[in-house]
Amino acid sequence: GFPDNNWVVNVETSLSCDSGSCEGDFNNDGAVDGADFGAILAEWGPCSSCAGDLDNNGEVGGSDIGIILSKWGPCP
Repeated sequence: GFPDNNWVVNVETSLSCDSGSCEGDFNNDGAVDGADFGAILAEWGPCSSCAGDLDNNGEVGGSDIGIILSKWGPCP
């Protein structure tokens, strides 16, 4: 082993939001959570300018799920 050694891991991320709103927080409750995940599922599939299309590709799909999971938790 490594006697008397202390390991430190620094993790930095940015969860900044544009214009005072938090990306993925569709119900504006200050957190990206299960309610917002449900909103994405309700919009699943092709759409035109829908809120759940976080990657702006014209449909709500797996990549949008990935984006919302990366924003999961309280808004900064």
